[in-house]
Amino acid sequence: MITIDWNPTHRFLRQFAALFVIFFAAIGAFRFFYRDDLAMASVLWTIAPLGLVGLIWPRFMRYVYVTWMALFFPLGWTVSMVILSTIFYLVVSPIGLIMRLCGHDPCQRRLDPDTTSYWKSRQATTNAARYFRQF
Repeated sequence: MITIDWNPTHRFLRQFAALFVIFFAAIGAFRFFYRDDLAMASVLWTIAPLGLVGLIWPRFMRYVYVTWMALFFPLGWTVSMVILSTIFYLVVSPIGLIMRLCGHDPCQRRLDPDTTSYWKSRQATTNAARYFRQF
């Protein structure tokens, strides 16, 4: 489960502040150069210096960080669940269905009433160093 760090370290807050400046400055530049939207670019460029304040005084950035996380955590959680569900139902489920229809059983779970044991005998290793390289 993903948790929000409500008491981040000063180092983390400085990193957040630097990313805050870069993010809002870059989005402002994009809006100015590619969308010809001076009003929105100037708003974003006005917000960006808050990160500069956070680089000097990280404790100030804690309030911005906690507010940001509280507002956007539910959005991030929802988007990630939608993406994971989409991948599962559009990629993993059809592959499993096709494998089942073709009779492929990679885990060898099919029951055999004539078998007395499902134990698979494996050749024992003679090299003890192999135990330190399991994969």
